[in-house]
Amino acid sequence: MYFISQYLKATERRLETQGIHSPLIDAEVLMSVAINRPREFLYAHPEYEMTDEEIVRYDAFISRRCNREPVAYITGKKEFYGLNFFVNDSVLIPRPETEEIVENTLAILKKSSGKCAVIDVGTGSGCIIIAIAKTSLMHHYYAAVDISIDALNIARENANQHGVQNKIAFFHGNLIEPILNAPQKKFDAIIIAANLPYITPAQYKTLEPEIVRYEPGSALLTPTDDSYYYYRELEKQTEIMKKIYSVPIYRLYETDKGIQKIPI
Repeated sequence: MYFISQYLKATERRLETQGIHSPLIDAEVLMSVAINRPREFLYAHPEYEMTDEEIVRYDAFISRRCNREPVAYITGKKEFYGLNFFVNDSVLIPRPETEEIVENTLAILKKSSGKCAVIDVGTGSGCIIIAIAKTSLMHHYYAAVDISIDALNIARENANQHGVQNKIAFFHGNLIEPILNAPQKKFDAIIIAANLPYITPAQYKTLEPEIVRYEPGSALLTPTDDSYYYYRELEKQTEIMKKIYSVPIYRLYETDKGIQKIPI
């Protein structure tokens, strides 16, 4: 007979010895998935008896977490801007700080009286563009670009899940090149939102095992010691876009210093 309260206490200690920073939270999240109940259930029913199948499933989850695999990859989902997104090791795990890009974009759209283009560069799971497209009540043009086919497939899957698959155009390619090469559309303004790799090889060596072992290095690492390498490339392409469209272009770039504009 195994009560979840007993299992949680033992698991918390086990995770703590492995250097996990939030052992109790991780234990609870994985338990809720293992028994297919919300986390609130764990507090309301501490003497719930786990079935053999649930125990096997939970033990497998905990073993993976002890190997420092991120909880989001174990469960296959991560919440972002109040929405759940499917994730695996082909895409970065959405971070709370990235929600600032969504907030800033929505603020620009709210003030705009015309039709805007919102371009999510390096879309990954699609969390940024999907949150914007699902939240904004106005009719705008939404596009997502990624150089990874696997990432684009996940972004499309998430768009389908949230019912915005017909609102977003997906492009495969380098930064905004595929949009520059696409047939020109009419916009009153363009918003470029990007969370591109900005971690240098030297910085990468100091990161947590969860990141280094499991998250895609191609979505994190710059090829040189210049943190802004990809943003400078994007800025060069943005200058070309300026000449093509002749409309205001807003840039919302996430870096190690927050959301900012990067000089060429």
